[in-house]
Amino acid sequence: MKFIQVVSILCLAAAAVQGQAPGRRCANPIVRKEIRQLTQGERDAFFNAVKTLQSQGQFDKFPADHLQNSPTIHGNAIFLPWHRRYILEFERALRRINPSVTLPYWDWTMDSQDPAASQVLTGNFVGGNGEGDSKCVATGPFARYNMNVPNRHCLRRDFNRGNSISSWWPVESMRVMTNDAQSYRDLREGLEFGQHGNVHLGVRGDMEAMYAPNDPIFFLHHAMCDKVWSVWQLQDPTNRVYMYDGEDHQGRSVTLDDTLPALPGRVGDMMDQYSQNVCYEYTTSLYDQGMRATAPQPSRNVNNDNSPPPRDAQTGNGNQQVTPQRGNRQQEQQREDDDGFLSDDDSFDFAPVRRRSYRVTAPGDNGPSYNTDEAKPQSPKHPRKGGKHRKAKLSPPERLPESWIKMNCLNATRVRSFEDRHFSIIEAINNLEDYVPMVFRSVTDAIEPIIDGTGLLADSLLDGLLGHSHSSKDRLSSADGFPTYQK
Repeated sequence: MKFIQVVSILCLAAAAVQGQAPGRRCANPIVRKEIRQLTQGERDAFFNAVKTLQSQGQFDKFPADHLQNSPTIHGNAIFLPWHRRYILEFERALRRINPSVTLPYWDWTMDSQDPAASQVLTGNFVGGNGEGDSKCVATGPFARYNMNVPNRHCLRRDFNRGNSISSWWPVESMRVMTNDAQSYRDLREGLEFGQHGNVHLGVRGDMEAMYAPNDPIFFLHHAMCDKVWSVWQLQDPTNRVYMYDGEDHQGRSVTLDDTLPALPGRVGDMMDQYSQNVCYEYTTSLYDQGMRATAPQPSRNVNNDNSPPPRDAQTGNGNQQVTPQRGNRQQEQQREDDDGFLSDDDSFDFAPVRRRSYRVTAPGDNGPSYNTDEAKPQSPKHPRKGGKHRKAKLSPPERLPESWIKMNCLNATRVRSFEDRHFSIIEAINNLEDYVPMVFRSVTDAIEPIIDGTGLLADSLLDGLLGHSHSSKDRLSSADGFPTYQK
């Protein structure tokens, strides 16, 4: 098969990473890549480090700590900073074994419409579904692995639809979720009510229990959740890096001084990924193309001592809680008008669905990051017929079951409100005449607007949504007939 080599948005990240927050002190952040951006050697090093961690008896601490602290770390404000510290500790344990290893993330928006067909869930990556009555994983680097938490058993996966997995939220929905988030609480709830649970419940097996860290997929998944938080923070670093609000598991108002159960440090230590306590950054992927930052990014000069300090530094020692700042309505409207939605001056070419083979590599990297045979765009629900493209439709995910909502200490009313809103969004997307969801586009389709400067955006779907004209005031909101997300 002849390969088409392109400079992909999925791989630009190997050389170009997210902009850094002001006041950074970390000169050499390690780089976390999407797992399909790793070379074969990098993947093998990661898998071998995980297996060494287990053989040395150091792995079990991670699922045990997660299980024992589960009531305090889910369904409340500490969810994101706790898991940021948790996966950082896991990454550091791996790097003590092999200093070249970094924790990869899984950009599940690339696989939202057919997760089980993802290259990630193959023998060359983390392995696939469990087999037989036992549902033990039988392929990949963790085949026939035995776990010890909460008792001795094989590593299990049991896809929620037999040999397939129900759809997950697409990148367009994730875009709306992050644009909705004007506070830390909004962002955290959007993740917990949405993709966090969908991925756990799609893979199932160990992943649907509170000892889910038995499965290395857990760490790839939570690295992606952390990336979503990171992207949101860096869209408005002055206000968002140290933004932290909401309640803890006992209903008390939270502060940056709150400690992290079973982990070292405070919440405030985990807010700035470019601090010396954290010191990592993420490559870009399809998710970033769907999000497109709504605020200018700071310079990446990590040694710029003249950068303004983060919000906490402006108040003294960094221990103060940062209250979400919404600003006045005029300022909010201006931000909305600049956030990438279509206005009278915007243009957008709807991309046809084209099934292509492609090969993408990082600049300066001779190794393949995305295999051409396996990393194709996902098949549309309605392929071409008679030479004419038919509408490719998104399938919505399943609702979170009551048992998951209860286990994760979530507010069922708020979860259902979130789901209803985003089901309506997917329905509206599917009713658009010409819009092709990003997951169905080829890599070339996705990157052409970056190269030619037209700025292809996932949420350009708002053009003509519900019969509206091209206007900067066209917004995905209750005014457009969508249910309002209940605060």
